[in-house]
Amino acid sequence: MSDERRILLAHGNGGRLMRELIEEVFARHLAGPLLDTRADAATLPWQAPDMVFTTDGFTVQPLEFPGGDIGSLAVHGTVNDLAVSGATPVFLALNAFIEEGFELARLERIVASLARAAREAGVQVVAGDTKVLPRGECGGLYLATTGVGRLARERRLGVDRVSPGDRIVLSGPVGDHGISVLLARGDFGLEGELLSDAASVLPFTQALLELPGLRFMRDPTRGEAYRWIVWQDTTLRPKLLPLNHSWIIVENPKYRHLDELEEKRKAMLPTWTILERHLAGRDFIAGKDFSMGDIPMGIMAYWWYRMPIDHFDLPNIEAWYARISDRGAFQRQVLR
Repeated sequence: MSDERRILLAHGNGGRLMRELIEEVFARHLAGPLLDTRADAATLPWQAPDMVFTTDGFTVQPLEFPGGDIGSLAVHGTVNDLAVSGATPVFLALNAFIEEGFELARLERIVASLARAAREAGVQVVAGDTKVLPRGECGGLYLATTGVGRLARERRLGVDRVSPGDRIVLSGPVGDHGISVLLARGDFGLEGELLSDAASVLPFTQALLELPGLRFMRDPTRGEAYRWIVWQDTTLRPKLLPLNHSWIIVENPKYRHLDELEEKRKAMLPTWTILERHLAGRDFIAGKDFSMGDIPMGIMAYWWYRMPIDHFDLPNIEAWYARISDRGAFQRQVLR
């Protein structure tokens, strides 16, 4: 590879630099008998009658967090989607979207972590693609994966098979990964030493498949609360941050451009409407109970309602925010 230590737009144009990047970072770490970076598709051996197929995307911030990183998370998330479907993960395809200026050393560290997680899970990365986005159009690095698994036996699992009285088994603590990522961001003044528990659940699912009463399994890294944590991070917070900065951080009014701020305020209505509709009939983000999804969303609502502006007519959000504000921990850590 060239002596440049950061990603350039030229790394994504299909030329020499792109070939060097693929061969010396991705191919070097992900090398295997079925991965041919010169081919447009992978030819895969197949024997089982049923194939299980899934796809996923990863935009976590920060890219590296206590207990893992976006590379290992991409493998674990995809492998787990296959595993809880009753399949043995076999193949992965990887797409990398890299921001111009990204440090090559950091990219290699993350790819090495991804490769290590794939080896531990017993899956092969057999295809992929690399794109470079202009500076400012990507959070450093996004990954997208496709996973293929093999059903070893005829075993139908599904939520439709769950019945009243069935027992629920958890493979570990609930919420460790999401909270560890929040702590690693350091945005909200929260502190802690929690590690992400993102890992392959394949050993658990393979053992559970031996049980005759098994009806349904679900990847523990997925859920309603996690979905709204991601939405807050990728959609709500980026739009709200400039308003919060101008109204709360900037002390001198002469530095506030009121016409521009009013346009930004009006532009928030469609975004808040998404949450308003979601909260219809719900006490909290994930349903009737408080969850980790309410923590970052509650802080965003705090930002919104402390600004001296028109906050629109959002009765569901207002009622939810009132419930959040009644909680002692929220009062001590946020409303103080």
